[in-house]
Amino acid sequence: MLFRSTPAQKSIFDQARARRLAGVLLCADERLSYLAPVYTSLRPFRGHAYNTPDFGRRCKEIDALFFAGRSGPWTDDVDFLLVDKENPSQLLPGSLWRTVAQSPPWTLYQRVRPAGRTSD
Repeated sequence: MLFRSTPAQKSIFDQARARRLAGVLLCADERLSYLAPVYTSLRPFRGHAYNTPDFGRRCKEIDALFFAGRSGPWTDDVDFLLVDKENPSQLLPGSLWRTVAQSPPWTLYQRVRPAGRTSD
């Protein structure tokens, strides 16, 4: 696995770091998930195979979400989505999201939670 990021991906990480964003990040791209904590305070839902509890299960859950549109209770802990498409509400219906960083084609969304509710 080559651990490099494109200028657009680096820009997303720079924006997240500048805004001091912290929380659980969900991204279909395994390499970007792995790099996120190197450049930001975001914790990947799925990082490196040896550093992620239940790595195989998490891979299946992420694939089910991004490729088949099936979510589950595990998504309740997700604070941020990094996607190369618009409108994350299609992925996680019932959740409100706001854009916190953009560098086409990538967009970083933050879940809007009710007052007083955090994932930690």
